[in-house]
Order: sequence, then structure tokens, then C-alpha cells
Amino acid sequence: MIAAFGALVYALFGLRVFMWSAASVIIDAREYTETGSGGVGAVSVGMDAIFLPYALLALASIVASVMLAAWAHGSGTAIKTVHRIHRWAIVLAFLVMLAIPVEFGMRLGPSRLALVLLPLSGVVWGVQFLLTAVLLGAYAARTAAST
Repeated sequence: MIAAFGALVYALFGLRVFMWSAASVIIDAREYTETGSGGVGAVSVGMDAIFLPYALLALASIVASVMLAAWAHGSGTAIKTVHRIHRWAIVLAFLVMLAIPVEFGMRLGPSRLALVLLPLSGVVWGVQFLLTAVLLGAYAARTAAST
């Protein structure tokens, strides 16, 4: 029951983050290439929308990945593949997230790439949250079917 609820939460939040961020990446990439700057507003929106509200979900996703590792490796090929992709999505999400302050530091302020990386980080986290929802949903379905 808890896994099914978790799958629902991750699916809803993951879809929301992915869709909002994907639209922002497209808009911001076009704006930054035309004007050369996204301004402080883009940074504040990215900080609020990506880092703060979803930090707990990101940590819980890592915990879920670790807790479901044994179950996933004992399951079929599809679940093993999803779990492997899920682990790499976590790594990719952190790499994109860490690239933002590195890019800001290298340029000593906002650059085109850094301001596009903010919503891109949301896209990667959204996909990662959706993968968490798939894993939790599959676990809930399998455990419900076996009882």
C-alpha cells in the first residue's frame, strides 16, 4: 500500500517537474541564445522550482532505489533494466545539478549554459521521479499479486 502511494506521489510530482522544466528548457534556451542573459528572475525561479521542494523527494528516491535493489535483481529483466536506468538517472541528475554552480563559478556570474542547466536539471529530476514511480508501482503490483 505504501509503495503504491509512493508511486502515485512520484508519478504526479515527476510529471509536473518534467513538463514544467521541459517547457522552460525550450523557452530559456531560445531566450538565452537571442539575448545572452536570462536575468536574476530565471535563477530565482529555478532555485525555488527545482532544488527546494524536491530535495526530500530526491533523497527518498535514493532510499527507495537502495531498498528495492535486492527485489529488482531478483525480478525479471525489465525490472532489472528499469532499476539500472533509475540508478544512472540519479547520478545524471546530480551531475547536472552540480554543473550549475560550477558553470556559475567559472563565468563569475550567470552564463547562457548555467541558466539553461537550471530547468534542464528539473527535466532530469522529473524523469528520475517518473522512474521511481515505475519501480514503486511495479513493486506494489508484484507484492499485491503475491499475497
